[in-house]
Amino acid sequence: MASVEKKSIKEWEAELEERGLLETVRQACRRHGITFAEFHGEMGWREKEEALDRFRQHEQVLVSTEAGGEGRNLQFASVVINYDLPWNPMRLEQRIGRVHRLGQEHPVRVINLVARGTIEAYVLEILERKIRMFELVVGEMEEILGAWQVQGSFEDEVFRRWTESRNPRVRKKRFTELAQHLMTARKLYQQQRDNQSWLFRGAHDEHEEETQS
Repeated sequence: MASVEKKSIKEWEAELEERGLLETVRQACRRHGITFAEFHGEMGWREKEEALDRFRQHEQVLVSTEAGGEGRNLQFASVVINYDLPWNPMRLEQRIGRVHRLGQEHPVRVINLVARGTIEAYVLEILERKIRMFELVVGEMEEILGAWQVQGSFEDEVFRRWTESRNPRVRKKRFTELAQHLMTARKLYQQQRDNQSWLFRGAHDEHEEETQS
């Protein structure tokens, strides 16, 4: 008897949305004569490996759902285009980390597509312009979020501020407050990192002095 994976309604909705986005991108590629390989969660292991091999050797673009950011090394590519910007910066960092990793020989370019006035635009404003996420080393975003004590997930906080805002003016104020919290968290993380670096450097210098004596 074959096993059937149980999924919540939220997971099914996300999967259906990804399928629709995937088809939109596929159609755009075909219209413009761009060759592509596909990568998504419904593919088997062998199909995924064959898709990555085609992308590596022949195709111009890899059209992928969120599955592309999970456990795959794509350092042979150098451009990441986020057609659907996730609200969770950890998921965004994970996508970039598949390309920007050991063995990458070229500068990595990240292109984020958002529509003006959407929740994704507000999130990108915070991540890109306020805390300068794309200047961080992969893994540092998790440390910054860890320094910011918040009830629930980052996505929950974003959604709450969006739905509780009565108009664009209030919404802008609420997201400016969120940006300030994250900027403070980044400064706290940098201070902790600098303090650790100073302690390690001091311990190293002390060890060298003892060795020389």
